[in-house]
Amino acid sequence: MDLGITGDLSDPETGIEAGTRYLRWLVDRFKSDDLGQGEQLRFALGAYNAGRGHVLDARRIAPSIGRDPNQWFGHVEEAMLLLKKPEYAAMARFGYCRGDQPRDYVRDITDRYLSYTQIVD
Repeated sequence: MDLGITGDLSDPETGIEAGTRYLRWLVDRFKSDDLGQGEQLRFALGAYNAGRGHVLDARRIAPSIGRDPNQWFGHVEEAMLLLKKPEYAAMARFGYCRGDQPRDYVRDITDRYLSYTQIVD
């Protein structure tokens, strides 16, 4: 994937631009009729942290454990946790994933966002 970034990624301005372009790219990958805008962003944040393939694996696992593959909180995030277990990692296309990291990352970002919006209001 080419994000069109040139320059030194250790430069803060370049790094921030690269990160935001990559996040936008991920959000675009999760656009579908099945996902609302909020869910698209949550899936993209999970993919930003763990990789898109691991999120796709978790979405495939979710129905087998009675969870909705189109909802992050309480559903796909729970399936992400299973990717730590060898039996699920072996079945996953992208293998093992420390699922608690993307789960916590998406929760932390969401909590901060909600806190910031309350301050601004």
